Amino acid sequence: MRIIRTILGIMLLIAGVILTPLPIPFGLILFTIGLILVISSNDRAKPMLTFWRRKWSWLNKTLLQVEKVLPDRFAKYLRQTNPELDTDDE
Repeated sequence: MRIIRTILGIMLLIAGVILTPLPIPFGLILFTIGLILVISSNDRAKPMLTFWRRKWSWLNKTLLQVEKVLPDRFAKYLRQTNPELDTDDE
């Protein structure tokens, strides 16, 4: 099941990137859903996204905005990758 969620998440990430330039923000929605699927099903994705958020402030700012509008059950996956929060519980 994890492999299927990861593959589906990657497909949604790719579709989101392709559709992002369109006037309707449908690509951003697909990208966010794909990102949440990959993070929730792949343990390697969390540290990678945390690194990217630390390195690219624009990505961190964007994901912080997305966290605010997502329901808590989805936003918690993005919060786990927030470099500003100290979540070294592993």
